Amino acid sequence: MHGPPDDISTPRTYQAALEVGLSATELRGPLWDAPWRGVRVWAGSDVTPAIRATAAGLLLPDDGGTGAVGGWGAAHLLGATEIDGLAANGATPVPVPLYPTHRLRPRRGIVLWRSQLAADDIVVADGVRVTSKVRTAFDLGRHARGIWDCVITLDQALRCLDLPLDQLVAYTERHGRWRGVPLLRAAFPLVNPRSRSRPESRLRLVWILDAGLPVPQVNPELSDGRGRLLGLPDLLEEDTGLVGEYDGGQHRELGNHTADNVREEAFEREDLTVVRATSLDLGGIRLVRRLRAGHADAARRPRGTWVSVERPLRR
Repeated sequence: MHGPPDDISTPRTYQAALEVGLSATELRGPLWDAPWRGVRVWAGSDVTPAIRATAAGLLLPDDGGTGAVGGWGAAHLLGATEIDGLAANGATPVPVPLYPTHRLRPRRGIVLWRSQLAADDIVVADGVRVTSKVRTAFDLGRHARGIWDCVITLDQALRCLDLPLDQLVAYTERHGRWRGVPLLRAAFPLVNPRSRSRPESRLRLVWILDAGLPVPQVNPELSDGRGRLLGLPDLLEEDTGLVGEYDGGQHRELGNHTADNVREEAFEREDLTVVRATSLDLGGIRLVRRLRAGHADAARRPRGTWVSVERPLRR
């Protein structure tokens, strides 16, 4: 009996496992898992998002042009590891864009996106055929669940894939009659990949769409009148000096919480008004009221000598 493979993290087809000397009896035994028919994974390995996406790629047709791993699976294998297909209710299926005339056996954990794929829509990442960066963002956006989800998804995809928005806009216009394009077009004016997280993007949409406040700067460099850096607020309304900050779970850690206090005091010394929000705030009317009240307070204050600039963010 063979032990674990040399590369324990790599799924392999049943046929490839036989070719390296494993027996059919071993592959049917308890040491090997079969996430899908025809695919084997060593039972002791951690089934990471990368393994799930790679295993899905093993099911693709061998012709090289009728299918690819797409959506979050493509983004993850292209290096956007923050996009992992994990949700509050568990792992989401791996999307597989597939040419309309080609058949692939339905499998649990995979969702087929019937669509045409041009030659330049497919690249290879970690040995797996995946959709290109721009096609990946295009598909993620047009399969979103409404305008909010589309904007938040595109913020994350463009940031993590280091993809300029204008490239996605141009690609969308070349495919103007495709399903989901009206949703993309509606989302584009609201998209800003400077947001560092999905909750930050949601806070910005509450700010703009629910509270009706002016479009803010996102993560600008904020300096005092002497040119000393005060920090990078999540959101800043430049005319009034209203600051919006999202506090994720890491902000409750002592070190981060202490740094947040110091930074907020520096903002307030420059006559900036700060409104902080957590995940509990993002779905309620209370945050809308707080943002509007904060905006009114900021508008009554004399503007300080601070300066804000949206410079390229470090990745």
